[in-house]
Amino acid sequence: MSNKCPTMWVEDPTILWRQAAEFFPFTAKDQRCTASALNSLTRLGLYLGIMLALVRLNPAWLLVGVAIGAFAVVAWYYMDSHGAVREGFVTWPQLTDAPLVDERAVDGAYAPDVIGMPPQQRTNPTSANPFMNVLLTEIGDNPYREPAAAVQGAATRKELDSYFQTMFASDPGDVFQKTQNQRIWVAQPSTTIPNDQGAFADWLFRVPGQMCKEGNQEACNYYGTGNDNYPWRSIQKLT
Repeated sequence: MSNKCPTMWVEDPTILWRQAAEFFPFTAKDQRCTASALNSLTRLGLYLGIMLALVRLNPAWLLVGVAIGAFAVVAWYYMDSHGAVREGFVTWPQLTDAPLVDERAVDGAYAPDVIGMPPQQRTNPTSANPFMNVLLTEIGDNPYREPAAAVQGAATRKELDSYFQTMFASDPGDVFQKTQNQRIWVAQPSTTIPNDQGAFADWLFRVPGQMCKEGNQEACNYYGTGNDNYPWRSIQKLT
């Protein structure tokens, strides 16, 4: 069964007979997809109206299907205008062991250096590689290199600046230590082989514990931008 939600029948009426076997509006797919649930409800109404018309020998019973179809249309446009349409996205909190954390408990807190391994297992600046980037030669010669050390530490920062100034771009005019000539250099966001994409994404979000899409209802309710709730896009508390 496809995980993609079908089109609502008001936009494509042919879906009513192309998926004629789906008339029970309480399946797992209907719980994930508003369009699928309303399509199934409409089919159920049509089938019920036809059955009653045949049993009672009265075509007026066909209006039951028309009424249920009209209700489905009204419900669709109402939910769509209020941003309540379910589009098939599901959350699987069991895939992560991160705790459920109330965003308000850590609002504005700084989470230092959350990427990679403990500080004692790091690649430190060297004269040949002050920014601790992954070098092309290391892909073959040093594939198990440790991630770069965090430059928030004073010792690491001083070592990086020292190697850069003496080995690469000495700037005697930089009396205020603005180190602007370092801007032309690129510091890689992930410094392992291969890149630790998951840890980098976690560092960007800076959301402790589970996010809204992972099942943390607190993260869904506390922050908001318009009709949607994205805790990493807004720091404004809902009132």
